[in-house]
Amino acid sequence: MTARPLPRSPRLRAAALVAGGAVTLAGCTGNAATTQGKPARPYLTAKASCRTVHLMLLAGAPEGPGRFNFNGASAGRMTVTVPLGWHVDVLCLNYSSELSHSCAIVPPHGEHAAFSGSEIKNPFRGLRPGQSAAFSFTASKVGNFQIVCLVAGHRDAGMWDRFVVRPHVRPSIKGAIGVPTEP
Repeated sequence: MTARPLPRSPRLRAAALVAGGAVTLAGCTGNAATTQGKPARPYLTAKASCRTVHLMLLAGAPEGPGRFNFNGASAGRMTVTVPLGWHVDVLCLNYSSELSHSCAIVPPHGEHAAFSGSEIKNPFRGLRPGQSAAFSFTASKVGNFQIVCLVAGHRDAGMWDRFVVRPHVRPSIKGAIGVPTEP
């Protein structure tokens, strides 16, 4: 099978990454599970045997209220919960057609990564429209954190949600628009 370049449109690129089988959960690597070529859980998947969570963040998703949201949710309406000590792989896709956005996991009201590696490169500059970036980290401490866009003014416009780390919990996502609430 010959590899083809990803589509230029962020919406098509996200669909290709999820449904096209670019990555799978067959081993302990990958990004999203699929069922017969269709997204099984587009925003959050987990593999307990590998202690790994795969999270897709669509920055500026069109389903959301305005341009400042992740996965259609803003101002803390979405909560992602992961178990303590699990590895978290994040794919950040800027869905906006006009604004730069970034993805970072930070302490409440903080501006720097809560965990080593829990932000895109240059989070204050962000990704240009249609760009994507991936980052990975270990959820190494219990607490309440925030998923934020660190581009100036975006958090104040509501571009933040909740990221919770607890021992002995099932990975879950609640409040994202148009997706199942658990992996």
